[in-house]
Amino acid sequence: GRLGRQRQAVLDAVGRSKYLSVTPPSGSMYAFVRADRELVPDFEDSAFAMALLEQKHVLIVPGSSFNVDYTDHFRVTLLPDEETIHTVFQRIDALLDEMK
Repeated sequence: GRLGRQRQAVLDAVGRSKYLSVTPPSGSMYAFVRADRELVPDFEDSAFAMALLEQKHVLIVPGSSFNVDYTDHFRVTLLPDEETIHTVFQRIDALLDEMK
């Protein structure tokens, strides 16, 4: 159904990114995406989330806000339509390109 297509859109977008990885979500409407610190050494989830919002107008949730001790993850929702998901990940990758 619709949520399956949107889940697949997130997995496909992450798969196209040279910076990102994700464990496929099973049963949730969110994905916890990891940035590769070898490619983007200065990645820090809270700063990235703020820069993404201010510069690319995309809202994500920093992974560290879920009380974890690492800062290389962020959470996205699977609810937007596939076109929006595609656009969001283009913007995420564009900002990561700028950070290298």
